[in-house]
Amino acid sequence: MQDLDIMAGVNRNEGSKLAYEAFPQLHSNITDKDFDDLVVAINSSYHGLKLPNLRQFYLKDDHKNHSSDVLRQAFYDLFGDVGIKCPTYLTAKQYANYAIKSGSKSRSQFAKILDCGENMGICHESDVEFVFGLPLWVDKLYPKTHTQLDVDFSLYVMKLWTDFAKYGKPDDQWPHILDDKNNIKIKDLNPTNTSRAMS
Repeated sequence: MQDLDIMAGVNRNEGSKLAYEAFPQLHSNITDKDFDDLVVAINSSYHGLKLPNLRQFYLKDDHKNHSSDVLRQAFYDLFGDVGIKCPTYLTAKQYANYAIKSGSKSRSQFAKILDCGENMGICHESDVEFVFGLPLWVDKLYPKTHTQLDVDFSLYVMKLWTDFAKYGKPDDQWPHILDDKNNIKIKDLNPTNTSRAMS
């Protein structure tokens, strides 16, 4: 088997923008019935989703009078988990089980340029702004778009990717995706604490 290094990553709120764009119902207030209907709709693609289990996991209870904001956020989380996060982690875990060096990251820095409202969190593709260094130059076109923290974080993320491409490891603190008990370890890319690994 060939030795291969991989780095996989997700953003904290992967599903928010994707769900918002895919389901027009989310553009206005939704009810518990709307949430249930949305779960049934995505079950046609993901097969085997059990509505009572998902309501319990994402809404933390069984009652049927949640606010629209709570329901929308729960659906955003569900959509991101089934569409992006779980497949990403499972793929990286499979690579790691076959002795391929792999690491995983989760990003928790809000992007300023993408059309992702703050109520959507750290949504799909929001890492692109930092990976490609937009905070370093975009303020020349749009003053005061980014803070010094954004600039420093972008430099850090670009160095991680560059070092990964050159050396196969982003930095010395990068955790292997699996610990000794086969649990997934994730590097939290939070600009105020880049040393934290999560399980």
